[in-house]
Amino acid sequence: MQAEDFDRLVGAIALKCVRDKFRARVADEDFDGGFHVLSGFTPRQLAGFCEALLRFPEFASKVRIQFSAQLLSEERLPAEFLTSQSAVKVRNDPYEGKLVVAAELEKDAGTSLSESDRTDIEQIRNEAAADAWIDQLCATTDVQLIEDARRQLSAALRGLFRTARSNPKSVCAFLFHALKHYEEQGRITRAAGQALASLDLPLWQKCFSAIPDAKLNQPSAWEKAFHSHATNSAYLHKRDTRNVILDPEEMRGRLDELRETQNPPLPEDVLTAFDAYIKAKGTRSSATERLLFHFDWEYVRHCFEKTKASQTADFVQKTRDVLHADDVTLTEEEDAVLDELSKQLPRPGGASEDVIDFFKTHVSSISQDPRLLSQWESLVHGTKVSCEDLLEARWNLLEIDWSRFSHDSDELLDEIAVEPHAGEAKIDRKEQGTTITIAALNSRWARSNLLEFASNEAAKFNSPFDEEKRYRVTLRFNGEVIPILDFDRMVLNNAHAHVTATFTVERNEPHLRGKVDYRQHKKERTFHLSDISLDTLRSLGPTCRFTTRSIYRFFA
Repeated sequence: MQAEDFDRLVGAIALKCVRDKFRARVADEDFDGGFHVLSGFTPRQLAGFCEALLRFPEFASKVRIQFSAQLLSEERLPAEFLTSQSAVKVRNDPYEGKLVVAAELEKDAGTSLSESDRTDIEQIRNEAAADAWIDQLCATTDVQLIEDARRQLSAALRGLFRTARSNPKSVCAFLFHALKHYEEQGRITRAAGQALASLDLPLWQKCFSAIPDAKLNQPSAWEKAFHSHATNSAYLHKRDTRNVILDPEEMRGRLDELRETQNPPLPEDVLTAFDAYIKAKGTRSSATERLLFHFDWEYVRHCFEKTKASQTADFVQKTRDVLHADDVTLTEEEDAVLDELSKQLPRPGGASEDVIDFFKTHVSSISQDPRLLSQWESLVHGTKVSCEDLLEARWNLLEIDWSRFSHDSDELLDEIAVEPHAGEAKIDRKEQGTTITIAALNSRWARSNLLEFASNEAAKFNSPFDEEKRYRVTLRFNGEVIPILDFDRMVLNNAHAHVTATFTVERNEPHLRGKVDYRQHKKERTFHLSDISLDTLRSLGPTCRFTTRSIYRFFA
């Protein structure tokens, strides 16, 4: 199946949820119609909803789909499903005994339709909807599950929904491939491991083999396994599990070791893929995806294990070497801190007070090695912001420990040092932008949180009155682009009145004539101002510019 097919399957699952909700109601002789909104779905997913509806003619006879013809123009849907009216207008029209289904696609429709009965995409990406997902995917793949296998797959899906990797299209792809692999070998645990690449996770048949048989029906056990393996997805971006960029020289040395001393030897095609991984420019690429998605983690992990196992020792030794080169003599207490670190590094942002004090004391010496500094800052702060300037050849890094700004801190703002420093060299000097990486979160961020942020906060990044957008902002949730509300359009469409005015100079006197259309009250009035002062023109606001014989539209 193609990627677009999984989007359509999401729509089919939404249709099943709507049918389950309304089937009995629309069959009632007293049903006189109703209005329902689909929210958060893409045009392709809505197309899948329509296509699935056609397979249930009895239910379809009680339903009238009214989706935007303009926004779904590329989906080739029957004309009966499309309308040129807005969703708000569709809601206000007579229902004529039908369940009228519209979609919240127009960017300014959210507020107007907020009180309408709805099915949000978050509602189907929910543990309560797990059976609907499995029913739909079993029907699509024509795979029959025995009862035990179904319970295990249901637990796996519920566990997945609890993680941050539950993009609807990705979940569909994961279930599809898991069912296909189950059909071949008959075990849900191995089949799920083989389908992990659909979730942007390294392929690993044994990923779930550590779950005891008694816990295979428990979503929490699957959730824990998903979370544990998710750390390995950092290798897709040529970073280790602590989010530190992998050293190409270290990886080349590891490749030589694997070819010369690894016993039993790794398959040659794995080593070839690892060689291509090392040579690939940038971070994530087709080479990194091939290594981690096409070869089992049981083999691939050996490519990084030595790097990972020796990372702690190398980190501590590099720190000692840098300090020694800068003529720094460690105290017994500081030496003990490094000895403790050599046993096990804490998670990023989870360093103890002794480690933090050590870093603060020696940061000027450590900063002489940019990569070592990056490792220390990741260890101490856990939050990284990287920016760049078009004319610069290196990325600039700004790391902030936000916990120091919490209510638990007694520090004053001017006592907290926040300074940028030079980072890695850019592969292409023309690269530009800002990447914000946040670690050590205190709470779970789901897709709904990002949707709320996009609507309420991100829309304010650009002024609606600027001719061009100052900032180009893209929000992604597990690769899925989250649309940002067009604040400009929202302001204009919700204006109280629409004013058309003509400004002229007649006999050296200014005249302002126009018409006010009070849209919400369906009233109009005209005006003519001839005694116009400069202060009056200024009062109209900075976005209204008038010149002789020019006609402008402005909104109040």
